[in-house]
Amino acid sequence: MWAEQLRAARAAIRWDQTQLAHSAGVSVETVKRLEGMTGVLRVRLDTLEKIRRALETGGVEFTDDVAPGIRLPLFVKDGETVGRDYRFDVRYRGRTFVVRVSQSLLDAYEEQRTPKQPAEGRLKRMTALIGPVIITALQAGRAPSDDDNVMRLAPRDFEAAQIDSSRTMFSSNGKKAIAYR
Repeated sequence: MWAEQLRAARAAIRWDQTQLAHSAGVSVETVKRLEGMTGVLRVRLDTLEKIRRALETGGVEFTDDVAPGIRLPLFVKDGETVGRDYRFDVRYRGRTFVVRVSQSLLDAYEEQRTPKQPAEGRLKRMTALIGPVIITALQAGRAPSDDDNVMRLAPRDFEAAQIDSSRTMFSSNGKKAIAYR
């Protein structure tokens, strides 16, 4: 991975350095140091894999062809509160639809994944957290309803996303490979 890819990937999914560090299980100082580099990252392989896995789980695809770059097969617009739900506009591989999830479910998930975070910026953090859950649900065969183009996330989607992110590793070419820990 190149430093330029790292900066572009983080910016594309609108994570700050703290969110990336938390998701990858590395220090904020590590993220800052790596983003300050140019060219190919000079870092331990396990650290690089953690960062890459966190970004891929967040919805980034790395292109490691002749011209390294990134793609966003998933784009989630910042959410909004609608009644007792959060509503997110989503684009995944060219298809646009709406994702809804109950406030209580996503609030509990956010508290578990990012404990002790300030209330300020909460909905933006939730937008970043919901991406892996949406991808996991879609890969499991879930889809928006044909009637209203809405996919409603359920507790099983969050459970599956947690299991998937705890055992999924990505190889250097971005292909998913399962590694049990």
